[in-house]
Amino acid sequence: MFSRDPDGETGVRSDWIAWKLDVFERTPYLELAPGRGKNWGIQIAYQTRSGFDQNGLAFASLGYADATIASYATFARLKASGVIRPSTHFQVCLATPLAAVSAYILVESRKNVEPTYEHTLLNELQEICAAVPHDQLAIQRDTAIEFALLEGVMPIHRKPFRRYCPTTGTHW
Repeated sequence: MFSRDPDGETGVRSDWIAWKLDVFERTPYLELAPGRGKNWGIQIAYQTRSGFDQNGLAFASLGYADATIASYATFARLKASGVIRPSTHFQVCLATPLAAVSAYILVESRKNVEPTYEHTLLNELQEICAAVPHDQLAIQRDTAIEFALLEGVMPIHRKPFRRYCPTTGTHW
């Protein structure tokens, strides 16, 4: 077995998926839902804009690939200098698309946003796999909101839920 070290998810990434709010804010086909705020005093939620065209929705970047590639350079340097043990792998933690979309997109808009978010995340995962040697990489799927969805604490926008269970053989 090998050890794994994450980069600590520092800076804007320090609050798990809260840094996805900036991604949603910068996406032209999304808007802050009426009656929602941009601070934690009022639940933050985005929705698709009226006149929404599914073909137009795109995320320029979710930030995972950029953060990983920059952070891996530091990890590799520290490993080469002996600060990090040779058997240690670089751990990348990725929240599932369901987590970010369920946390910050209104339930009525989720079915439109989730496929594009997932596609973008899979593209970034490919970038990560191309940039970090496979024998140095450990991928962790972060799940938390998924349990609230399973237990009915949060509303889910679709069924079946099996698509996110590891036994189905799907990506997420």
